Amino acid sequence: MFRSYWVIAIAFGLVSLAHAKEPARVPHEAPSVEESKPDKADNGIDNRWPAPIPVIIIESEEQSTHAGERENRSDDHEAADLQAQRKAADAAERSATSAERQERTAWAQVVLAILGAVIAAAAVWLSIKTSNRAERTAKAQIIAYLTAHDVVIRNCAAGFIPEIELSIENSGQTPARVISNKQWIHIGHFPPDELPRPEVKDVKSIAIVGPGKFVKSSCKRHIDIHTVQFIEMTKGTSALYFYGIVEYLDVFGDRHTLKYAFKHGGDVGVGHEEMAAMNIHNDASYFKHGG
Repeated sequence: MFRSYWVIAIAFGLVSLAHAKEPARVPHEAPSVEESKPDKADNGIDNRWPAPIPVIIIESEEQSTHAGERENRSDDHEAADLQAQRKAADAAERSATSAERQERTAWAQVVLAILGAVIAAAAVWLSIKTSNRAERTAKAQIIAYLTAHDVVIRNCAAGFIPEIELSIENSGQTPARVISNKQWIHIGHFPPDELPRPEVKDVKSIAIVGPGKFVKSSCKRHIDIHTVQFIEMTKGTSALYFYGIVEYLDVFGDRHTLKYAFKHGGDVGVGHEEMAAMNIHNDASYFKHGG
């Protein structure tokens, strides 16, 4: 290494010595045009510098080894930088993928939360509906149910005033209270177009009917059966109709209505005391005769 420094110093000294031997430049008159001709060019002063001395720097083995090691370290650094850049790019890509996955997960959680809320609301609605249905079913199983049956007619003949007796039974599990029975009797054509409800009616009031119990309700109206009417009843072209409306309260305070309608004559004849239930204006659940 020191040897190369000596070579450089010697070359620098030689160049300095050449400059020192150069003659001083004295100003002179510019040559005329004729003197500047090519054949008189040698008369001028030669201002050219001395020819440069070529210098070749020869590295020592140690310098070559050191330069190679430095190049190798530079390559290693470049490779390390490239690898670091690749790792950074991979990390950025993984981060972007993770962020996208987290976004999808967040949206999925939002959708699941909405679905959960909808399912919860539906469950609450079904629970309320089921509870109401169960409550109605429980009430329906224990409330009072009144039916009208075993309707018997007596003194049904020409010139007599008929007397009718009705049985009202509670087939429910709780008492029926504040019972009101409105009754009508009508003689008319068969089959009837309608059952009239005149203002004159027989109203029976019953305080209470317990579960599984029944009461008798009688109706005796001052209605004479004329001979012609009785004959028409016998022929089946006329009938005596007995109908009414029963209103009552159950243990929950709800009001219920029972409609009943029975007939004597018409298509069932007059040869018996028991009246037949009709297929109109009748909510009774039990009949011994079809109407």
